[in-house]
Amino acid sequence: SFAEFLGGACAHEVCHAADLPYIFDSQYTVRQYDPAFPPMTDAEVAMSNTMEGWWGALTANGTIPQWPPFTEASPLAVNISTAVSPTNLPLLRSFRSEYCELLDKIGYGEY
Repeated sequence: SFAEFLGGACAHEVCHAADLPYIFDSQYTVRQYDPAFPPMTDAEVAMSNTMEGWWGALTANGTIPQWPPFTEASPLAVNISTAVSPTNLPLLRSFRSEYCELLDKIGYGEY
């Protein structure tokens, strides 16, 4: 699968731009230059289709209809994985809030 191809550095984290092949179907372009690049699994293709719909809605309308707003009272994040679909939206509450609190303490929000 594509996720396995990314290997160790991205095994438990989301690496910068790792979402781009899922959003822009660029896996096919990459495979032209690197035949070792594996095709997406069926589950990854389904996730990619869902993500393309979300990003398309965001660029067209400024919102993603299925996503709840992120607010201080309701700090929800979407857990994007192969489990997502337009009808299944795994949510995380206060995900990694300790990092947000650290940034608040050092005044990051002031800039």
